[in-house]
Amino acid sequence: MDKTSNLTREWVDNKLSSMEGMKELFQFIDAAFEPRFTIKMANIKKQELAYWKKEGLYEMTTTSENREWTRVHFFDYVWLKLVSELRKVNMPVKDILKIRQNFFTMNDDIILSFISKGMDEVKNYPNAIAEDDIIDFKQKLLTAQEFFTGMFRSFFLPWNLFVLHLMLDYKRFNLLFSFNGEMGWFYPELVNEPDVFSEFLTFTNQTHVSIPIHKLLDEFYESSEIKSRDIQQVFLLTEKEVKLIKILRTEGITGMKIKLRPDKGGHILVETVHQEDIGKTKLQLDRILNKEGYKDIHIKMEGSAICLFEVSTKMKI
Repeated sequence: MDKTSNLTREWVDNKLSSMEGMKELFQFIDAAFEPRFTIKMANIKKQELAYWKKEGLYEMTTTSENREWTRVHFFDYVWLKLVSELRKVNMPVKDILKIRQNFFTMNDDIILSFISKGMDEVKNYPNAIAEDDIIDFKQKLLTAQEFFTGMFRSFFLPWNLFVLHLMLDYKRFNLLFSFNGEMGWFYPELVNEPDVFSEFLTFTNQTHVSIPIHKLLDEFYESSEIKSRDIQQVFLLTEKEVKLIKILRTEGITGMKIKLRPDKGGHILVETVHQEDIGKTKLQLDRILNKEGYKDIHIKMEGSAICLFEVSTKMKI
């Protein structure tokens, strides 16, 4: 978990360090935890879900007895997609339970440290909370430890923070899991580093499975089952950005991703990746924006990616 948590922790710390940031954070939480996705969207059968619940692989956090298909929130949806991928490679239930334990348990001391660190970072931000408010909050944190840890555990389990990491920093990497219970990560761009390569060889010299974690969110960009309104509400895109996604799809731009921007208060950007001919793709995007009259959609380069985002005074994450 440590290898993928730094960026996410910085993002959450930033949000916890000002009253405006906290407002943005809980706006994001409200959208992410609304049960809007059906298991049909995830291509999971009701019988499968019932079995996974029985074996402890999934715990219902929402109820939908009157619906034909169970509805789940964003974080649970991505977890069920991972379980589905693990079952495809015949990962035993008992081993998936070990993965779940890693992702869905959190020590109280870690939670209190996480919250306190966010408050300690206040001085680094221009819209900081007043010092008296910080002192008052920390006193309440100590006297209402059970309440705060329970609330934090509900919203910021390691799994939820992990999914946030996928949204903040889209990179190719795989979850490695051996059948003796060891879990690790494989980053293709780091494999040539001697220490990483040695660790990778040690891990892969045993029976294991490898799941491309970065593909868990691909359906949010590619699947017709995921509606535009779902993408907009989970990622809090503007209406213009959502419309732009539809246009890019019709223009045949398939390497499209959406990710949270860690800067500028967490604005969303639409990212298209065309390794073959970046210049040609950029000209295509310029033509689309001019044709549609999107003067407030900006284009910038980010490594080998071309990023598009709306410049707006509207507050969003």
